[in-house]
Amino acid sequence: MKFMGYRRADGTIGIRNHVLVIPTVSCVNRVAMEICARTRAVSFTHPYGCTFDAEENSTTEHAYIGYGRHPNVGAVLVLSLGCETVSAQRVVDALRETGKPVELLVVQQSGGARSTGREGIEIVQRLQRELDAIEPSEGLLSELIIALECGSSDAFSGLTANPAVGETADLIVDAGGTVILSEITEMVGAEKVLARRACNETVENELLELIKKYEIDLSLSTEDDSGIFISPGNAAGGLTTIEEKSLGCIFKAGTRAITEIVGYGNKPT
Repeated sequence: MKFMGYRRADGTIGIRNHVLVIPTVSCVNRVAMEICARTRAVSFTHPYGCTFDAEENSTTEHAYIGYGRHPNVGAVLVLSLGCETVSAQRVVDALRETGKPVELLVVQQSGGARSTGREGIEIVQRLQRELDAIEPSEGLLSELIIALECGSSDAFSGLTANPAVGETADLIVDAGGTVILSEITEMVGAEKVLARRACNETVENELLELIKKYEIDLSLSTEDDSGIFISPGNAAGGLTTIEEKSLGCIFKAGTRAITEIVGYGNKPT
């Protein structure tokens, strides 16, 4: 099975051709959003990027690099304030290794937020023109990586929409592609059912340990020490327990074997 997409210099192929604006610190979120509002670029906002220790900075940089390396991204503008603890230059250097066009703007070196925004718009428009000139090429379904995410659960999503997504997931896996089930909190209560699909004991143990860790972390965030709850919208839709919600959610992943537990910001092998 084949599809039309955009082949990158590192050999990966995406179905989109985005210019991505990466704000390395929360202080420049607004500038990134202004640039995207006036162009076709995409971005994301976050509360991170500063006053972290070395390990946390490295994790954050690793996540930014993962965004920029995504096959759906054809070019990147890295947007920095200039005094954050995350290193914008390390992000830029890592992304340039992919062969994609990568630009860096530093607000404190560009005359402030407004002038940086204007310069960023010009850079994005130039990068987008370069991407628009790229002709789509043929890719195999075996090269595709699809991520699954929460779709706002109700009483019927586990009976209708999620199994339909699961059927699609099985088709992609059977063709040699990769499907990722994310949002660990939506596996709580159904982890033993999901673990039966692990390809071996190592993957099974990693899955159960990961979900248990999230349960412990969540238990520290609520008054009843559980950290596990369904939202008012879930309840209004007819769900009664976290187990019922999770059992419906895991249907999105289809029925094929689970072969790997992927760490934060990493790419499946």
